[in-house]
Amino acid sequence: MDPGFRHRLLQIELRLMGGCELLALPAAFFPASTMAGIHTWLGLGAMPTDLLTVYLARTTSLLYAFHGAALVFLSQDIERYRPLIRFWGVLTGLLGVLLLTIDLLESVPAWWTAFEGPVLLLMGSQLVTLTNTTASPGSAESASTK
Repeated sequence: MDPGFRHRLLQIELRLMGGCELLALPAAFFPASTMAGIHTWLGLGAMPTDLLTVYLARTTSLLYAFHGAALVFLSQDIERYRPLIRFWGVLTGLLGVLLLTIDLLESVPAWWTAFEGPVLLLMGSQLVTLTNTTASPGSAESASTK
């Protein structure tokens, strides 16, 4: 596969992941009643609306959004951040395995279990693979492969 194409694919994946995670930002500011309504609509039953549950829901949304912003930032300079992107890929894959385990132990809905952990494992694996094989067009590594 052409190094320039792999480089662009890595940029797209980082931006897609980051953009999806940035969508969590508005949820941090939803009223508790809106969060509870979405929780019920997703088939997760009644959401407790005590202080700790709402606090954790809001801070988790903010963490996802900040994580997403970092991924978009990293996508701007693949060569410079290659080791960090590779490490991020390893952590993302590990997170996928851990979330799949938690989903199975907690008996979350099947659609959630099938989507959350496996997708993160796949995305993390792709980040690691692409950072191991990607050189931007014009880089020393790319020039040596011609």
